[in-house]
Amino acid sequence: MKKLSFALFVLLTQNLFAQEKRIQSEIESVKIYTQGAEVLRKAKTTLNKGNTLIIVENISSDIQTSSIQIYNQSNIEILSINHAINHNKTIDKNSRINEIEDSMKQVSNKIALLRIEINSLDHESSILSSNKSFNNTSSGINNIEFVKFLDIQRNRLNALNKEKYVNNQKIQELTEALNALQFSLNEEKNKLKEANGEIRLMVYSPNPNTLFSFGLSYLANVAGWIPVYDIMTEGPAKKSTLVYKAEIAQNTGENWNNVKLSLSSANPSLGLNLPELKPAYLSFVPPLIQKGKSSTQKKLNYANSKMEEVFEDIDDLKGVSFRGSRIDNTSQFINETRGINNSLNTNTTSNEVVIEFSIPLPYTIPNDGQGRVVNIKDFDFPMVYEYFSVPKKECAVFLTGLSTDWQKLNLLPGNANMYFNNNYSGQMYLNPSPDNDTLALSFGRDKRILVERKILKDFSQKSFLGSTKKETFTFEIIVNNTNDFTADVKIQDQIPISTNAEIKVEIEDISDAKQNIETGVLEWKLALKAKETKKLKVIYNVTSPKTKRVY
Repeated sequence: MKKLSFALFVLLTQNLFAQEKRIQSEIESVKIYTQGAEVLRKAKTTLNKGNTLIIVENISSDIQTSSIQIYNQSNIEILSINHAINHNKTIDKNSRINEIEDSMKQVSNKIALLRIEINSLDHESSILSSNKSFNNTSSGINNIEFVKFLDIQRNRLNALNKEKYVNNQKIQELTEALNALQFSLNEEKNKLKEANGEIRLMVYSPNPNTLFSFGLSYLANVAGWIPVYDIMTEGPAKKSTLVYKAEIAQNTGENWNNVKLSLSSANPSLGLNLPELKPAYLSFVPPLIQKGKSSTQKKLNYANSKMEEVFEDIDDLKGVSFRGSRIDNTSQFINETRGINNSLNTNTTSNEVVIEFSIPLPYTIPNDGQGRVVNIKDFDFPMVYEYFSVPKKECAVFLTGLSTDWQKLNLLPGNANMYFNNNYSGQMYLNPSPDNDTLALSFGRDKRILVERKILKDFSQKSFLGSTKKETFTFEIIVNNTNDFTADVKIQDQIPISTNAEIKVEIEDISDAKQNIETGVLEWKLALKAKETKKLKVIYNVTSPKTKRVY
């Protein structure tokens, strides 16, 4: 027990009288996650024999302390590691802050000068106003001269008041500009997170004049990246390219100057705890209190009680998918990937958990929270083209492409900028799904192929038979290819699906469309010759109880 107490005393004594060394470090590389970044630094110093408290300065103040790692291949013993904040460090202003502050000074000076002018105008106005008691009889001035004097006085007062009004308007405008500058200044100062963190190492050196070279890494929280794509094509039988990019932003307090970057699809902030199921219990909902219900409440309760009789039009359902890709107002299309062009020489590694990219060129990512785009790779991206239209949603035909083998590209969900014939077509959200063998891309609407969908009222009718009613719906779709070449056009429509046994849907005519029984989607693949027009019909009947309304 005495030996243990003595050893503890020696250790405390060594820590108490340990020498302190403040040193700098350099960022060697950064691995950026979808949220957070692992920063690897290198540093060196010379140690005397015994204990030394090494303080590595200018570290991000917002890091996960548990993630700090020290890489030491020497015989130096690491006794303790911790992260602290140096509250005495002053903030270095950036050029933007200096620029805003200079502008604020200029605006403030202009406001001050205008207020001085207004004070002078007020003084002159008060002098003129003091002459109201002027008596023309006692002063020997005749009435004509007195009237002239009053005119001069009135005109001068008017001029003074107008000048004051103009100056006050200028002050108001300058004040608004000053407030806007103050807002911008606050934003810039918020961006300028200070790297006032410190990593403190208590180390022990058995020998004097020992060179201690070490690496340290930690996870900085305020950083991340998202994938961005440029997809460019010149049309069928022409070269197409997918440029894989990353938009990186960080506000860690550190400037990543000319450092080696790597990207990871992992997100360490999510944690690794496994999900756990808890018991799920069933119970009856207590009955609603019936007293004092308004007519509106009665209608709502009636609607709720009839909910089982209601079915919704599939068009109104959100999240409808086409070959696994979301269809929205911009549509999404399908492309084909065949070859890979490693022009950027980015190394890509993947496993069952994460995808990583090593960027070959060093980059600078400032500490400002603004996104910087970094190229990852260029891929050859040939496409099989097709036109696509859902005229029930929009009477437009989209140029699409069909793509397979896209899984080789390690694509992640993100925005894609689409280019056709070197012209920007727009942006779409790329959402690759491992459950599908194709990928959907859009190059915009082609106005040279016309499509129209209309209801034929003369062939749509309603009839009653006993306790049931029968409604017939007839739609016509007209597709016209005004091009001077044959175009493959895919058209989609749908038949509603009944969710109640009392509602029956009967198909009369779908013009030889391919039907998906589960979703009700109809699909036609048309090879329209140049200047050719085709008409498609969709006719179906809905039979239901005549006392009930079908939605």
